[in-house]
Amino acid sequence: MPLAGPYGSKRTTGSAINAPRLSVGGELTLEGDCRIVGGTDVSLSDLGSFTVDGACVFSAPGQIALNLANSEVRSRVLLSPGTRVEGETLLVGLHVHGRLVLSGTCLSHPRAGRLITGSGLTVDGDLWLSGLHADRGWVRFRGATVKGEIDAAGAVLDNPGGVALSLYDCSVGGSVALRNGFHSRGAVLLNRITIDGRLDCRDGRFECPRITDQQRYVQAIDAASATARGGLYLGWARATPSVDFTNATTPLLADHPERWPGQFIVSGLTYDRFVHPDGPGNAVAWDHRKRSDWLKRQTVYDAGPYEHLASVFRRHGYTAEAEAILIEQRHEARRAGRTKPLRRALDAAFGWTVGYGFRPSRVLWLLLGLLVAVALSFQLPAVSDTMRATDERGNVYATDGRLVSVAPDDGLPNSFAHGSGRKPRADACGEGQVRCFSPALYAVDTVVPLISLGQRATWYANAKAPHGGLVDWWLNIATLIGWLLSTIFVLSFARMSRTT
Repeated sequence: MPLAGPYGSKRTTGSAINAPRLSVGGELTLEGDCRIVGGTDVSLSDLGSFTVDGACVFSAPGQIALNLANSEVRSRVLLSPGTRVEGETLLVGLHVHGRLVLSGTCLSHPRAGRLITGSGLTVDGDLWLSGLHADRGWVRFRGATVKGEIDAAGAVLDNPGGVALSLYDCSVGGSVALRNGFHSRGAVLLNRITIDGRLDCRDGRFECPRITDQQRYVQAIDAASATARGGLYLGWARATPSVDFTNATTPLLADHPERWPGQFIVSGLTYDRFVHPDGPGNAVAWDHRKRSDWLKRQTVYDAGPYEHLASVFRRHGYTAEAEAILIEQRHEARRAGRTKPLRRALDAAFGWTVGYGFRPSRVLWLLLGLLVAVALSFQLPAVSDTMRATDERGNVYATDGRLVSVAPDDGLPNSFAHGSGRKPRADACGEGQVRCFSPALYAVDTVVPLISLGQRATWYANAKAPHGGLVDWWLNIATLIGWLLSTIFVLSFARMSRTT
């Protein structure tokens, strides 16, 4: 007879078994080849245990097929493998002091898109969903508390265009296993879940096909703000089209970087180290190239995951690899085009020369190349023939000897120098009157700032000589480039000190 109240006549209309507020001190069992057409309502009940044999069928398509809402079960709830439920299984507010076992159960014909509704469920033991088959409906355990583990290994949940499994805001004392043949077609919601053990997705298949353009859920896994204290084991076989681990927290990340989907979000994802997906006993490859390529596939460029990845590499002693990751981060920032064209050009030059401050030795090679270029240019007659030096008397010298000699000082004040009767001799040092010309030292004096070897102050390009103007421009440009490269070299150390 239907009872009045919130779980009274309106709720139980059409039920084949209508027994809300039932109290059974022992085991309530449905055995044999039983088929219940219509709803089974045992809500608000107090049971010792609840067991359903595998040959049983609850048939209430589009309605509540099995209602255990707000009941308390002192031991376990077991729907044996092979049990079929056509309609919704309502577990809202259910408290199970033992295990809740739904392994191998077949769910179909949802009510308003829901196959299981377990919001606020409390399970003191484990929640077993292994081998569960859910067809075209939502398996929902929002806000549930499971003090043991959730095992959904081998479960097949099919709800394309919607949510296949929701563990939103759940608290799990053990691990969550979505592995070993687990297959979802539809979103898996793990937002704000707290897992004291692992989130284990090894060899699972996660798919969220887009059915309509207005589809709300597009992530195969949405684990924003999830916490997995035992580690994220993400060695899935397939995850498409994208996953979201925004602000997720874990001490361990075990994955195959190349198996991540073409787009994903990991902004705010924090982890302390990497482990092999097959377990801690296997060697971990700290491959910064694979990790950098992994982050290139972010849905939207974010520098934070690069910074965190580099810090993890650095903490474990891979300093050079950490710097390579940060260099790649700057490359991606430039490709993302968030700055003005001039800034991008300067940034590209900074990266090419000193690796954004992480490769200061590169600029030394550029300076050395410039020094060699300047020194070798003086081996060309067209260049060396333009060089001149003048002493205080007005004697003019070329690199191969004196060109113009003047008469000795006649002692008259303000007198002009005039030609000497002696012939100039082939002496580039002016018999000690000028500094000898050295192509190598002249190159150092030209290119390296703050160093004066007297070469540039003594020797100059004669602008009136053939090609003299070009040589003068070449030397001045070499000086400017030398100053620029030296400045970049010094600034790179300042950047490194800020980064470290």
